[in-house]
Amino acid sequence: MSNTSEPQIFPNEAEQQVYPFEFRGTGMEYFKIWIVNVLLTIVTVYIYSAWAKVRTNRYFYGNTVLDNSSFEYHVKPLQILLSRIIAAVILVAIVFGQNVHPGVALVAWGVIVVFYPWVMWRSLRFNSQMSSYRNIRFGFDGKLSTLYFIALGLPIIIIAVLAGFTYLSTFGPKPLFAGVLGVSVFIFYGLWPWFAKLMSSYQLNNLRYGTTPFSAALKTLSFYAVFGKALVLFLLPALIVGALAVIANFMGIDAAGGV
Repeated sequence: MSNTSEPQIFPNEAEQQVYPFEFRGTGMEYFKIWIVNVLLTIVTVYIYSAWAKVRTNRYFYGNTVLDNSSFEYHVKPLQILLSRIIAAVILVAIVFGQNVHPGVALVAWGVIVVFYPWVMWRSLRFNSQMSSYRNIRFGFDGKLSTLYFIALGLPIIIIAVLAGFTYLSTFGPKPLFAGVLGVSVFIFYGLWPWFAKLMSSYQLNNLRYGTTPFSAALKTLSFYAVFGKALVLFLLPALIVGALAVIANFMGIDAAGGV
């Protein structure tokens, strides 16, 4: 009897085919769509913006190809226009209400903050259901309670903890307060990449194609890398301008160009 055993190949270990995404649009095509959208939006006093959004999304969806098939965007312009009219009416009501009583605006913005996760949740469900690939619609099964925790509960907890430590530091020497305040601000902004990763994971891992759910293993370090690059690109011009200003001052050159 031979002691060597040949490797077995199970059906569920079959090689999977990978299909890359492909975008077949061109910059000139999109520029023509964009310039027409801008002009018509201005002429129609923003009313055409709903049609502009649908036209733009259909262009990008239709030119995004996977396995030689493109995506489709099924939203009607009137659906977007209705939602924007409702938002405009609410905004106008807040502005006029603020003139009646200053507290109206505060209460209104508080209500908006509370309902913002629900609006985001409805938007995710709506946009996914209005997108399709090969005549099969996408769907979104994320829980509203989870989004409320991520988008509202978690930021409140973080702000409350940082504010609490900052407040306690006021009972100590002034340098301690300044240090704690600076650290709190740094921690708050430093958590943004992690927060963005949570939101992206919630959106992607609750999507489905027909009845097949999506699965995305996002890495937190990748988000910090992107945010870090963006921060460098934002700070680099400021550092260059600052360095040139210091050099000009050191050389005795004033704003008029004199010495």
